[in-house]
Amino acid sequence: EHAQVWSLIGELSKIESPTEALATGLKDAGFEGHWMNFTTPGGLASSLAYTVAPSRRGDSREGLVAVFTCPLSKKTTQKEQSCAWTLSIGIMLAKYLKTVQWLSRDVIIVFADGSLPYGAGIR
Repeated sequence: EHAQVWSLIGELSKIESPTEALATGLKDAGFEGHWMNFTTPGGLASSLAYTVAPSRRGDSREGLVAVFTCPLSKKTTQKEQSCAWTLSIGIMLAKYLKTVQWLSRDVIIVFADGSLPYGAGIR
C-alpha cells in the first residue's frame, strides 16, 4: 500500500495543474470524478471535485463525507508537492474504502479548493 501511495504522489506531482492531476488520478483509480464550478460572493471563481466510494453492505441511503483541501485553482511546481500528497491520500482512501467489507455507508470524497479565503471552497 505504501508503495502505491508513493507511486501515485510521484505521478501526480509531475502534472502542473492540480485539477488535471486529480482528474487523471481518479480515472486511473477507477473512479468517476464530478466537478462543481462556482463563484464566491466576492467574485472569486473556483471549483471543487468529488467522487463516491460505494459501500459493499449499504443501501446508499446513508453516507459519510471526507474533505481534502489543496490549492486546486493554482498551478504548482515540482517543489510544491503538498497538493499531490493531498490528492493521493484522498484517492487512496477512496480505493481502500471501496474494498472493505465492514463499511455500510457510502463515502463521498470531496476535494475542495484550499486557496480561497475563509474556507470558501468548503462552505
